Amino acid sequence: MIKKLLGLLVLLLAFSATANATDITIPTFTIPNVAGSINPKVRVYYSPTFTASNGTVVSGGSPNGGIVYKVITCTLVSGTVTVPTFTIQSTLDGIDSNSSRVTFYLYNGNAQISPNPLAPYANLMVPATIASATGCSPTGTCASLAELLIWNSPAPPLDPTRLERDASLRIGQDVMLISSMWSTRNRMMIEAGTRGKVVKIDSKIKVRWKLAMIGKKLSDLFAPDEYLDYFENGDF
Repeated sequence: MIKKLLGLLVLLLAFSATANATDITIPTFTIPNVAGSINPKVRVYYSPTFTASNGTVVSGGSPNGGIVYKVITCTLVSGTVTVPTFTIQSTLDGIDSNSSRVTFYLYNGNAQISPNPLAPYANLMVPATIASATGCSPTGTCASLAELLIWNSPAPPLDPTRLERDASLRIGQDVMLISSMWSTRNRMMIEAGTRGKVVKIDSKIKVRWKLAMIGKKLSDLFAPDEYLDYFENGDF
């Protein structure tokens, strides 16, 4: 019964979830100390090619070949390049892939500037929503390149010997086990979980789970070759 309920829940989520392609606004910013650039332009490249959630194919490319996604004409005054506000395409809600990344380059006309002043902003994921401390708009879909870089930065590793805050466990305490998986069809994380109670505390913590383990892979609940229509490689 549990197996059937889990399978039904996944299928309901798959057919009911929707997503829209999202333009993320990058507000105007400056690049100081740029020498010799008389015709500054920012070029934006995605790689690899992916299909946005509105069905638009965003072609992949790089300075070495392929398609440039966008060219932004900038201004130069006293060695400072001013980049106007522009938009980029979110990648994590792609239809066929969420693995495409965006990279930014500064050009002098058709010649790439080396070293690239925008080098830190390479191979970035672009979420469909992002919070900004700059107050830029639209709220939720506007962020500076620096904020996008921070969003992509991994969180500092947790010390496994310590909890993030003081806590205590006791016999009979309720606990929950959560497992998550990226759904390709839904363009979202799907979480499954079960509750349990702490039944023993010594050098190890023993928990009695209220739901029995299924004992087989989630992919076994789907027809052959159907599983990857809903999830990336992996399993609960």
